[in-house]
Amino acid sequence: MNTITILGHLGHDVSIKTLESGKIVGEFSVGQSEHKRKGADNKPHVNWFRVNVFDELANNCKNYLGKGSQVLVMGTLNIAKYSGKDGIEKTAVTVFANTVKFLDSKKGGAGEIATHKDPIKRQEEKQDFSGVTFDDNNDLPF
Repeated sequence: MNTITILGHLGHDVSIKTLESGKIVGEFSVGQSEHKRKGADNKPHVNWFRVNVFDELANNCKNYLGKGSQVLVMGTLNIAKYSGKDGIEKTAVTVFANTVKFLDSKKGGAGEIATHKDPIKRQEEKQDFSGVTFDDNNDLPF
């Protein structure tokens, strides 16, 4: 299973762009500090993650988050290889977020959860099991 959860702070404001297909893509970075201190200056080491959000989730993040906002990001890792301008092969690791929990925000939306509307989850939400009854635990339909 390809999942990642990151708790950290935004390194910059959310930037938004609209693709030719009409899909909205938001981008931001999240810094996560390691408690183990490294180096002579005894400062914590920070891991940076590039995060992409899409459509409604991108708009929500743009409207409610800013540099320094604390977030909990859940999503999947996307690893892409490409050749740089110098001809050297490089690797880009990006988190495709499907859930972003706003732990604080620049516009007072603390505690809000923004979720990308996953088509599988939407399909599950539409199922109605109100007429299903079970006589005992051995009659489960799965």
